[in-house]
Amino acid sequence: MKVTTNLDAGYVEAQIPLFSASPFLYGDELVVYQHPIGTGVGLEYALYGQRVNPAGEPVLSYGTAVDTQDPISNSGNAVAYPQVIVTGDFPSGFQVSAGGRSVVWPHATFPGAPVVIDMSGSIWVGTENQTHRAGLRQWISVPPGATVFPEFTPLQFGTGWAEWHIRPTYM
Repeated sequence: MKVTTNLDAGYVEAQIPLFSASPFLYGDELVVYQHPIGTGVGLEYALYGQRVNPAGEPVLSYGTAVDTQDPISNSGNAVAYPQVIVTGDFPSGFQVSAGGRSVVWPHATFPGAPVVIDMSGSIWVGTENQTHRAGLRQWISVPPGATVFPEFTPLQFGTGWAEWHIRPTYM
């Protein structure tokens, strides 16, 4: 900081350098939840009482799967990097994809230790940086004004969900 005083003229001049860790401004966060394919499907009870066929006869139903095709968008004017938080029990890991790019986590995931994938280039489990353990690291970005459809796929089976967090990014 530079300060110049001139008491005869009655003023003080100051120069204060300002620094920013990030030059970006961010909009309100959008969160999209995804579940593995087949979530929400199971034998409906009362048997033969919930649905009917075109002839009006009751039929067995295994329900309707949860729709996981919600998009994420960046309405800003700079590239946005989403964050994905995977919570659940996935013994063989999972894959997250969007825009033709994927990140693969080929390790067991536990409900008490979510995997946090910061698409700007890191993967965290708790307070530990585990980026080096990823099987594939094609970091996903969302260009200005773009919309992509994220996908979440367990590598084997499992229960849990993925949260996609994105904020419109402005320069």
